[in-house]
Amino acid sequence: MVKLFALMYCAGVFLCSQLNAEVFELKSPDGKLRALIEDGAQIKFSLFVDGKETLKNCEIGMSTDKGDIGGNANSVFSAYTTHKDVIKPVWGIRSKIDDIYNQLVLGFKGFKVTFRAYDDAIAYRISTELGDGDMSVFSEKLRLPMAKDTPLIASKHSGWRTSFEDFYSRLKVGEVGGNTLSMPVIAGAPVKMAIVESDVLSYPWMRLTQSKSGDGLEAAFAPYPKSYDRSKPTISVVDTEKYIARTKATRDFPWRAFIPVRKDTDLADNDVVYKLASPSRIQDTSWIEPGLCVWEWWNDWEIEGVPFKAGVTEENYKYYTDYAAEHGIPYVVYDAGWLIGRDVDGMGKGIDERYISGETYINIPKQIAYAKEKGVKVILWILARSTDKYPERGFDLVKKWGAAGMKIDFIERDDQTVSEFYEKMLKLAAERNLIIDFHGCAKPAGIQRTYPNCVNFEAVLGNEYSKFSKTPPTPQHKVDLVFTRMLVGPMDYTPGSMRNVSAKEYQVNWERPSVIGTRANEVAMFVLYFAPLQMMCDSPTAYLKYPDLLSFITSIPTTWDDTKALQGTIGSDVVVARRSGENWFVGGLNADKAKTVKVRLADFLPPDSSYKLEIVRDSINSEKTPEDFIYEVREVESDDIVEIQMQPGGGFAMKFTPMKLNIFGIDLF
Repeated sequence: MVKLFALMYCAGVFLCSQLNAEVFELKSPDGKLRALIEDGAQIKFSLFVDGKETLKNCEIGMSTDKGDIGGNANSVFSAYTTHKDVIKPVWGIRSKIDDIYNQLVLGFKGFKVTFRAYDDAIAYRISTELGDGDMSVFSEKLRLPMAKDTPLIASKHSGWRTSFEDFYSRLKVGEVGGNTLSMPVIAGAPVKMAIVESDVLSYPWMRLTQSKSGDGLEAAFAPYPKSYDRSKPTISVVDTEKYIARTKATRDFPWRAFIPVRKDTDLADNDVVYKLASPSRIQDTSWIEPGLCVWEWWNDWEIEGVPFKAGVTEENYKYYTDYAAEHGIPYVVYDAGWLIGRDVDGMGKGIDERYISGETYINIPKQIAYAKEKGVKVILWILARSTDKYPERGFDLVKKWGAAGMKIDFIERDDQTVSEFYEKMLKLAAERNLIIDFHGCAKPAGIQRTYPNCVNFEAVLGNEYSKFSKTPPTPQHKVDLVFTRMLVGPMDYTPGSMRNVSAKEYQVNWERPSVIGTRANEVAMFVLYFAPLQMMCDSPTAYLKYPDLLSFITSIPTTWDDTKALQGTIGSDVVVARRSGENWFVGGLNADKAKTVKVRLADFLPPDSSYKLEIVRDSINSEKTPEDFIYEVREVESDDIVEIQMQPGGGFAMKFTPMKLNIFGIDLF
């Protein structure tokens, strides 16, 4: 009888909560996106795109030591607001971002959920109001019901430790199994939905995995570290806590956003992650100057025709500086060798103390002083382990030396302590006017807006894999990146190889690496791959053999005033136009089949205008001889159509400079 009463009581509570459930509606400003949010037994939402339901009954919530959030929850208030503003980034793919959305805040006892609808995305975040102390978050719920045969495009990981340097796999929901997928995850076909996150601060990054029932995806998070092994270049986690986060009991948690993909180019020109991130916490950003970099690690410190031995030497770094100054390249990156005279092998014991003592293999103060005389800035590579062990002292030393910033490498995790590490490093750097490029790191999730001295992230299978991997970047992968990895933020792929081969010719070569694809394909990446701190991977003397190509590459900006994705399909091809000042640049990449594209100049150039056009493109022989390319210059009108053939693994880059009429020494359009 007691059991029967208990069952009747539970059924009554469930029925009551169901009866008391309320449904709220939120629409995008243009009315084409729609969210239905339901409280009651479980907070859940459904999303509609152009009148069609694309996600149904997605459950959200959180389990904490202060109680569970999201279940048996009836809202105590709701508030609708509209917002219309313009964001002016410190740097980005455009100088102005329209920030227009409708918002719904649902208040519950001890927490609230905010839903935000843009024309190009719908997002939500949970905010807790549970007092002044701390709390443990055991798990966060996001359950996305999907059929097992729903196609996915995502980077897949078999464990928590990873450098996030992966190909973008094609798989189905039912094939994910116990693996995790890091953002972005693109689900569905032919109608797709991209899932991203933003404003990840003092919290682990979200991944997705197959739900326990097998009929969908659900959120997964790296557990909070309990103990570490610090004996190797990467700090590895030995043991973990039972929670994913230890954090403030009253706070805003990260945004989870859903981007409808009506056409694939929607992913190649998107600001959602940036718009959702917290505004800059750096008051004076005038000292933050992105730019192009000379880089020595990929080309193994190689230069030709010099009277000294190439390698990790004082003469070599001086040469790199002179080269940067002569060609208007603002930065030189000193990678691993400057510290101990060799690469990362054997860097475990004593490396942190070697760094903090200032007893470096290269005379850094002398080299930086010389670079300053030449108007060149120096970025120093360093292990994350070293900056974690000696944060303030390390940054003070780098500032004393006169470096412009640091490339912090070998993090390889995405738990809460890593996001706290990011923020700590960026704060310390900002206090000293230093910029940061994270490598061996988690993918960007908005912190680049909050701390704009964070000028780049790796988290990509890039050109470095051509030094050591039997599976280097493929032409399809290079195209994929514009639609996938770049959706979440800037990307340090390190393009620009002058050693270009076909897939059948490729061989692993650490000292003289080559890449699969054409020469024009590598040049196109400088336009297509958004990297505020953009590294030229090859040797200075490799570029000097091609002065027109060198001049073209060094004229390409690393940040932009406007961006327009013109055409393309994930895995096949892509063409994007970007503007800096009056000049427009267009880049195109192609996967495995030759393709002719027609670029309508009226899609981005102002009407009734004339331009000087410079093109770097594949030749008719680039498929057989990938290093072959054509550089040409001609005049075009803004209503012209430029037709270009891309070879397999090929590409092109175009620069449009306004033609000006000069009368009596005055430039007129």
